[in-house]
Amino acid sequence: MQRAIKMLLLLLVAAWVTGCSSDEFVDVAGGRVVVPPPAPPGPGVTLNAIAVTPDGVGVAPRQTQQFVATGTFSDGSTQNLTSQATWTSSDAAIGTVDPLGLATAVATGTTTLTATVGTISGSANFQVVGSSTITVNHILVAARAIPANVTTVRATGLTEQGVVVFGPEDQPIAVQNVFTGVPINVTSFRLEYFANGTLVGTFIVAVTLTEGGNFVINDPDFTDAAPAATSLRFLKNPVNGIPGQPLVQVDVQVLDQFGNLFTTPVNVTLALGTNPAGATLAGTLTQASVNGMASFNDLSINLAGAGLQFLASAPTLANRLSQAFDVRLPDDPVDSGQSFLTYLYGSIPGVAVILPPAATCLWDLTLAMTLNDGFEDTWDGAMNVSVGGVIFPFDQNYLGLSFLTPLLTPPGPGVGTQRPAVVGIFSAFFAPVVFNGISQTIDLTGSAAPINLTWTDEVIGGSTIFGAEPFNYQVVIRDTSGNLLATAFTSGVPFGLTNQTFNLDAFAGQTIVIAWEVTNYTPDDDQDHAQLDAVSILDGSGTERVTNGSFETGNLNGWTTTVNPQSQNIMSAARNVNGLDVTRTVYSRPDRPWMRYYDEFINNTGAPIMTTIQYRSNLGSDGNGVSVLVPNTGNQAVVSSDTDVEDGDSDLGFVFGTGATLVAFTPNTGDIDWDYTVTVNPGETIAFCIFVLQDGNRGLGAFPTRLGNEAVDIVTNFRRNPIFLDGLSAAQQARIQNL
Repeated sequence: MQRAIKMLLLLLVAAWVTGCSSDEFVDVAGGRVVVPPPAPPGPGVTLNAIAVTPDGVGVAPRQTQQFVATGTFSDGSTQNLTSQATWTSSDAAIGTVDPLGLATAVATGTTTLTATVGTISGSANFQVVGSSTITVNHILVAARAIPANVTTVRATGLTEQGVVVFGPEDQPIAVQNVFTGVPINVTSFRLEYFANGTLVGTFIVAVTLTEGGNFVINDPDFTDAAPAATSLRFLKNPVNGIPGQPLVQVDVQVLDQFGNLFTTPVNVTLALGTNPAGATLAGTLTQASVNGMASFNDLSINLAGAGLQFLASAPTLANRLSQAFDVRLPDDPVDSGQSFLTYLYGSIPGVAVILPPAATCLWDLTLAMTLNDGFEDTWDGAMNVSVGGVIFPFDQNYLGLSFLTPLLTPPGPGVGTQRPAVVGIFSAFFAPVVFNGISQTIDLTGSAAPINLTWTDEVIGGSTIFGAEPFNYQVVIRDTSGNLLATAFTSGVPFGLTNQTFNLDAFAGQTIVIAWEVTNYTPDDDQDHAQLDAVSILDGSGTERVTNGSFETGNLNGWTTTVNPQSQNIMSAARNVNGLDVTRTVYSRPDRPWMRYYDEFINNTGAPIMTTIQYRSNLGSDGNGVSVLVPNTGNQAVVSSDTDVEDGDSDLGFVFGTGATLVAFTPNTGDIDWDYTVTVNPGETIAFCIFVLQDGNRGLGAFPTRLGNEAVDIVTNFRRNPIFLDGLSAAQQARIQNL
């Protein structure tokens, strides 16, 4: 059996070599040869998108990883553009990339590698992880399956996804061969044995590595035996669940001694291994593996708890713990006691000038709780709702809104460096959140008068879409305990460009904190901004006391940023629309690419109301988009990608659930509209829950995979995953008609 496997591996390798497409990298004696690129596409064919692979791969410091850029063209064809692209790394301190896409790991962390051809680019994450050592004991080489004439061993490390992240590394055969710098995300170690250049044997050994550890592969791993079940592995780990509700499916693999799926059925049992709440696991707890996979799809846990882990077991095999997960009730909405900003954070890489680099894009609301344009012309108005043809009015007022829990912290600091700058190249920009600030501790113990603080700031625009939204910008002096000592400047309205000075003589000999604090800054479009620059404190000796006051480092070194949690769950005041009392509640999470609409319809009359609930959305693609129903959702979701190469908008989509009738939807439509036909009885309340998807990716006509996957997850697990239900009470959940 094992000899057959070895021969199959050799045949597969030969087939791969002869089947390599042009412009691919081929390892030759440790080097790389680039085959010339293919012929350019025909007349009128344009490049639509670039995909960079592999994404999220992790290697150890000083190791390399080849990345490939694949272009998709307007005629549907694809080409390898790796050698034609311009490659960049977002953080060269973590990893660099050469002109041919070969990345070199520098220090642990994650950097983004981008390949650009003309105006089209694509990117992938490159992770640098810790490393381990693998020692291979060849004690009985001559007596085992490895022939005595072996001269060389070649080692290759692969991740759980089959991505090569170590090697191939060749060493002369020895009693012990030691391979250092193996990334700890390696789960399979492939050993190939050569006799004077001829491959004579291949073994794949499952490994579990720890940072700084030494995993030893012993001689018994090389026995020429038939595959046998040797280990378990969670392929699909549990995700957070709700007490008493079915959990998302969990998959456990059964592996043989070579790291391959063991195809003979094995009974795998799940239990709660880590169970701090003393909960009970229910469902079918033992499943026979099928082709190496045991799937558990009817599990539930009766009590809430944090940090739970499943324990997988099988006869004669070592137990395996899953990743930790939580079981909790969705957060019920209560009054947050907090003010609100017109914009909610979503999970989209920021491109608007008002956003710091670590922040994400914003969902910008209108007076009808609809979406305006997403700052990037993603929409031309989305999520308008009507009852029997009468639209929910554009008349909401700030004082009539309710700001509900959960409170969520916007991603990254509330302040970041971006350009264009007020002075020089970089300025500090304040993101539009409920509260953010930037501060620096200043030691004036050795300073003598005169001591002057100077700075330049600019706050442009700033709308109050709902009216009466509070705004404040202030520069304050505090002690190191946070107590207010003085106010250097304050304004309740945007004020344009100013050069400011404040005397600090009263604080000579002290250590103080200077802080710029912004409350509820609401930009009107992507040209509005609040920014700070040229901060300086000069004392009587001419000594500069501020670190990085010009921000020309392109970062915030020397500064401390503050951003407060804010309400992301906003409910409108009720409006009577064609006989039904309607309220709209919008909720967005900084860690997910969606906004959730919960629209409630109440019949406070004495007679049934039979009507049509209508949703209308006009897309910023203006008819240039490609819109498709999402597979595996039962036609409950749509995604769309703009095909305009020059100013293509972000990918987007909707999850509208069951019972909807699409009334405006074609592959190149500028509109996506749907209706629900309902009867609302006297005193009855019904609700529809709609998820609006948005992605910073510009697929330019390609299927938006991330949004498609998110749509499938929502349709499949809406009632199972508390993230989808956070901010909805149990009563509200029971009223939802479509999910």
